[in-house]
Amino acid sequence: MFQAETNFLNPFTNLNFTIMKKYLSFLFVAFLMASISISCSKDDDDDDDDTVIEAAMIAEVTATWGWDGDSQETWKYTYDDQKRLIEVENYWEGALDKTFTYDYSTAGKLFITRTGQSPVEYDVDSEGRIIKEYWSETEWAAYEYNAAGFMTRIIEHWGGEDHIKWDIEVISDNITKHTRYDDEGNVNRIKTFTYTIGDNVNNINEAIVESSWKTVTGLYGKTSKKLVDYLDYWNGPGDEANTKRTTLSYQFDDKNRVSVLTRAGDGWTETFEYTYVE
Repeated sequence: MFQAETNFLNPFTNLNFTIMKKYLSFLFVAFLMASISISCSKDDDDDDDDTVIEAAMIAEVTATWGWDGDSQETWKYTYDDQKRLIEVENYWEGALDKTFTYDYSTAGKLFITRTGQSPVEYDVDSEGRIIKEYWSETEWAAYEYNAAGFMTRIIEHWGGEDHIKWDIEVISDNITKHTRYDDEGNVNRIKTFTYTIGDNVNNINEAIVESSWKTVTGLYGKTSKKLVDYLDYWNGPGDEANTKRTTLSYQFDDKNRVSVLTRAGDGWTETFEYTYVE
């Protein structure tokens, strides 16, 4: 799968430990929401803007990416009567590639099974958020959240030690900064996020440090309150002169929901088409 800013690995592939411990280091959000080209929501400080967005769960996302814009991937979501995600179908170029099923039957646990592979075990907290992903009996990833429900840190445990991999800053219910660390604890990527006044009513993943197809029901905490205008990123202290920017624009459906998101950087674009559960 093409990724312009960073690469991430799917946690359900049969990878050896060397790759798995790198998993969260390369993991990043597949598509970060951003700038609003027209007024699509009610601004808390503007009583003249009475536009209402109808909240709904995401039914399907189709991404078109690649430097030539010729690769297409689709995720189709199924929910239970408690609005929990229970199945994700992943299509590549229109053909079903793999299916992920979600099992919540064990208290405090979630098991996600990819077609043809063994279940991956997770611990979940009382709010249903993932707090630990098991790679083996002695290796895992741990997720921390603040009192408001936003993810603030990711730790990898391997080699008998904890390794901080991500720190996330949140201001006014918006994720504003990511700091990523390498295995030795050195900062190797910083991202900052600037927001519009547009409300993220439908909880499209903007800046959670996880692949977006996995975050639609809050399994990794809250999404930002507003829509991101743009994000800047560079390879840590001393690399500020090489800062790159990704900007985004939207199209909306007749219920003022995001229907098409276009992300653009230096010489590349990606589009994401959204449909919703009616």
